Amino acid sequence: MREVRREMSADLLPKRTRPSRPHAGSRSRALSCLLSRPLLLAILTLSACDPTTTRPDVTPIPEARSIEVRLSRQGAITKLHQALLADSFPIQAVSTQDAWLETPWFDALTLRPTGSQRLGPDVVKLRGWADPARPGNSLIIVELVYRPLADPSVPQRELDRPVPPTDSIYTRVGTILKALDDEIGFHGSGH
Repeated sequence: MREVRREMSADLLPKRTRPSRPHAGSRSRALSCLLSRPLLLAILTLSACDPTTTRPDVTPIPEARSIEVRLSRQGAITKLHQALLADSFPIQAVSTQDAWLETPWFDALTLRPTGSQRLGPDVVKLRGWADPARPGNSLIIVELVYRPLADPSVPQRELDRPVPPTDSIYTRVGTILKALDDEIGFHGSGH
C-alpha cells in the first residue's frame, strides 16, 4: 500500500526563517554600550588617582613605630611636624595635603644636617606618614634609619637600616611619640 500524503495548508507548515540578526544600528549601539562602561570605569579610576602627589613612593620599614590618633591625616602630620620642630629636628620636606614629612640626613647627636654623604649609625633620617585608620582617626608612622654602607649597585632605599632601640635618638623620637599619644592618641572606645 501506498502511503497517503496529506496536504497541509500553507499556514500550518513551518516557515523557514533565517537566523535573526539584529540591525546594524542596534549592534553598534550595543557594542558602544559595552565599550563605554569599561572606558567610563577606567576614566573614573584614573581621575581618582592624583598623579601630582608629592608623597614619596616609600613604604615604611617594618620596625617603624606608629600611634593611632584622633585627628585627620592632615591634622596628624601637622601635630607630628610641630612636635619635631619643637624638639629641634631639621625638617627637609613636609606636605600637609599628602600627609608625610622627612628630615635630611642629620647628625644623631647634634640634630644638624650633614653636608656630606656620611655613613654609619651616627647619621640618621626620619620619615613620617599619617595614614587613614578607623573613621575620624589617623595612624602616625615614624621610621628612623641610617645607612651602614654605600653601594651604587643597590637601590638607595635598600641600604636603609633601622636605628637600634638602644640608640639615644631612638629614645628621643619615642619620647615625642609618647607625648603625642598622651595628648591626641586613640585609646579605645571610651576615649
